Amino acid sequence: MRIVVMLLALMPLVSFAKCNTPVECYQQAIEGYQQAIEDLRDARAEIKMARDEVKKVKEDAEKKIKDLTVSMEKTDAKITALLKRLDGSAKKVTQLVDAVSVSENGNVGIGTTNQERGRKLHISGGSVRIDVSGGGQVQISTPVEGPGLAIFDTTNTQAFNLLSTTKYNRIDSDGRPIIITDGNVGIGTTTPEGPLHIKTTRQGNAFSDGIGFLKGSGGNDYQLQINAVGGVPHIDFSRSANEDFDMRLAVYTENELVIQGGEVNVRESLKAKTITETSDERLKKNIQPLVSSLAKLAQLRGVSFKWKDEPQDNQIGLVAQEVEKILPEIVSTDSEGYKSIAYGKLTAVLLEAIKEQQQQIDELNKRLEQK
Repeated sequence: MRIVVMLLALMPLVSFAKCNTPVECYQQAIEGYQQAIEDLRDARAEIKMARDEVKKVKEDAEKKIKDLTVSMEKTDAKITALLKRLDGSAKKVTQLVDAVSVSENGNVGIGTTNQERGRKLHISGGSVRIDVSGGGQVQISTPVEGPGLAIFDTTNTQAFNLLSTTKYNRIDSDGRPIIITDGNVGIGTTTPEGPLHIKTTRQGNAFSDGIGFLKGSGGNDYQLQINAVGGVPHIDFSRSANEDFDMRLAVYTENELVIQGGEVNVRESLKAKTITETSDERLKKNIQPLVSSLAKLAQLRGVSFKWKDEPQDNQIGLVAQEVEKILPEIVSTDSEGYKSIAYGKLTAVLLEAIKEQQQQIDELNKRLEQK
């Protein structure tokens, strides 16, 4: 009876093919029912799989909601901690929002809500201080004189200061100010009287005194120094840090230029109304008369010549190597091995030679008179 009921229930699901006998019709009905039962089983399996997927999605969603809840709780804790660091005062948060503003184009203003166009950071009022890791700091401030920039070293000692006022711009380093005013530059003075005015009050071989051009990269090894220490304006030339100078041009007295140390090598012609050589007896010792001057002069050879490196007319003179063999006192050799002659010193030799020659003439005249 139950089978008949089931068959009747499944009747709408079964489509009968054309059958000739009741048995064929019944057989087709049985096969149709069986196929319908298998389809129902497949549908139940798919429904179960769908339920399992829905369950998994639900579990995943519940887990994500739980994780999000935990994250929100942590965020709430951080916000609470931040509020505590701000003393829990909403007023301070409001003050921070009021003090710092960000415009639509990303410009940041501190102390102002009216950032100037094109400036990413605009600070109004007060000063800026940047502490450097390991020591030292940079400060930007607006003191009474005008806006300035100061840099401090690792000992928090001011090493550099830049100040701009309505009267001048000032750069200060190690207590030696550089002033720029009305197109004039002053070093060591706040009132430059010319395009470049350098003033020094200290003595000693220090780079801050006068103008120094370093030969190398260390110490007081100057190549050139212009100074006025002790009221004596001078220019020093040096190739060594062991000496104050190798050669100095100085004005010790009015209308007198003094060259100290070394030799002056004039590569071209030298013209002067008067040239004198120091010859004070008080500066000399072991003074001895010259002897055999006439004989020495007789060994010298006067020559005419032309300089190799200069196209010019014939010159006349002596050959230093030849003179050195006879009168080494008037020949000198420079650092490159080139020799020169102190022609002025030949005057003493010529004088004594004339005297010797005159003595010979006098003796000959005396002999002639006796005959």
